[in-house]
Amino acid sequence: MDKILILPLLASVFMVQHYDPRRLFVSMYLPSLLLVPIYYETEFVPSTPEFNFASAIFFPIFVAWLLKSRGRGYRFYWPDAIIFAYILLVFLNQWVNSDYKVAQKVLFNDLMARLGPYVMVRAVFNDVDLRRQLFRNIVLVGAFISFVNLYEFRLWTNLFDLPWRKIWPEWVPWDGSMKRGGFKRVAGPFAHPICNGYFFALSAPIAAYLQRRGELLRNKGMGRWIGRGIVVLHALGVITSLSRAPIFGLFMGFGLLAFGWSKRKIIWIIACVPVAIIALAITIPMFLQYLSVDREHAQDESQRNAAYRRELIDNYLAIVDERPLVGWGRFTVPWIDNQVSIDNEYLYTALVSGKLVMYLYLAAILAAVGRTLNILRSRLPGPDPGASEQRRLLGWVIIAGLLAGALTQATVYAGTQTVQMFFMFLAMAAGLSSAPFGSPLEEVSIPPERRYGYAHRFSRTL
Repeated sequence: MDKILILPLLASVFMVQHYDPRRLFVSMYLPSLLLVPIYYETEFVPSTPEFNFASAIFFPIFVAWLLKSRGRGYRFYWPDAIIFAYILLVFLNQWVNSDYKVAQKVLFNDLMARLGPYVMVRAVFNDVDLRRQLFRNIVLVGAFISFVNLYEFRLWTNLFDLPWRKIWPEWVPWDGSMKRGGFKRVAGPFAHPICNGYFFALSAPIAAYLQRRGELLRNKGMGRWIGRGIVVLHALGVITSLSRAPIFGLFMGFGLLAFGWSKRKIIWIIACVPVAIIALAITIPMFLQYLSVDREHAQDESQRNAAYRRELIDNYLAIVDERPLVGWGRFTVPWIDNQVSIDNEYLYTALVSGKLVMYLYLAAILAAVGRTLNILRSRLPGPDPGASEQRRLLGWVIIAGLLAGALTQATVYAGTQTVQMFFMFLAMAAGLSSAPFGSPLEEVSIPPERRYGYAHRFSRTL
C-alpha cells in the first residue's frame, strides 16, 4: 500500500496544468505537509530518492514553478546566497563521505525540505493575497491539529498516525509513547513531542498576528472570541507536547511580541530588566548545579535529559574535530554507545557536514534576525503609513519565530515538518523589506523601488 503515494503525485501533476503553482503551494502542499506524518515514504523506482506525501505533491509544483512560471514572484536577495551555499556544501561534503548515489538522495531531500519551500515562500511573500492565505492556512490547519491532539493527550492515541500505520506495509519509526507527569506527550503528525511543540512555537506568533489584524475573522463580537480561541489552541499545541524548550520558546515569543508591538517600549525595559537580572542571579547557579550531575546520579527524568545533552557535547566535540571541514556524512558518523540520539541540531550538523556548514546555518539565522531588526529600526519610507505599521508587526512575528526555533534546535535534532517551517521563516525574513502590504479588505499599491527593495529613493520618470 505504500505505492498509494502515486495518487497525490498524479493529483499534483494534474493541478499544475490549471492553476498557479504558487497558489497550489499555499493551498495544496502546505496542508498536506502539516497533516500527514512525513516518515511515511516510499521509492517509486529502486535506488531513487524516496517520496513522502508532502514531497510527492511539492515536486510537480516546484518543477512547474521553475519551468512553466519561470520562477514567478521570486527575486534574488543577498541572504539567499547563504542558503544556496549551505545546500551546495551539504551535498558536496556528503559526496566526499560516501558516493554520488547517496549524495544525490541527500541533495534531493534538501531541495524538497529546505531550498524548495524557502524559494517558494520568497515568491509567495511578494503577493499580498497569497501571503495572507499562507498565514491563514498555517494557522487554521495548526488549530485543527492542536484540537485533535487533545484526544491524544487524554486518550493516548495519535489519530494522525493510526490510519496510515494500519495500511503501511513496512515498519515505521516513532513507536514508543512518551509521558511526563502522568500525561502523554503529544506528537501529532510531527513524529516527536518536541517537534510538535516546536511547530506550534513557530505558528503561535502568526496566529496572534492574524488575530490582531482581524485577518482570521473580524475583531468584532463572536469573531473576536473565535480568533482568540485559535491563538489559545496554538498555545495548547506547545503545552501538550510537555517539552521545555518549545514552551520556553512560546513564552519568549509572546514576550517579544508584547514588547515589539508596544508603543511604550521604554516602560517594558524599565519593568523587565531588573526582574530579569534578579531572576538570572537566582537561576543560573541553580542551573549549573543541576547540570553538574551525571546521568547515573540524576534524581529525575528532567535532570537525566539535561545531563545527557551536556554529555553529548562533551563526547562528540572531539569527533567533530577529527573531520572539521567535511564532517562524517549522514550515515557514517562513529556513534558513541548509548548516545546515538543527537539532541542538538547544531552539533548534528557539524558531525554530519562539518563546521563550515554549521557556521553557514548559524549565519543564515543571525542574518535573518539582524536584517529584520534593521528593517524595524529603519522604518522604510512610503506613501502609506499603514504599510510601515504592518511591516513592524510582522517583523516581530518573524523574530519571535526564528528565536524560538533557534532555541529549540539546541535541544533536539530538527527533523520532520519543522525543517520546512523554519526555512519558511528564514524566507519571510529575507522577503520582508520588499514585501508589499495591504489592509484585510484593500491591497495597497507599492511603487517598484519599495517593492523590490532598491536602496535609492529616486523618482522614476518616463
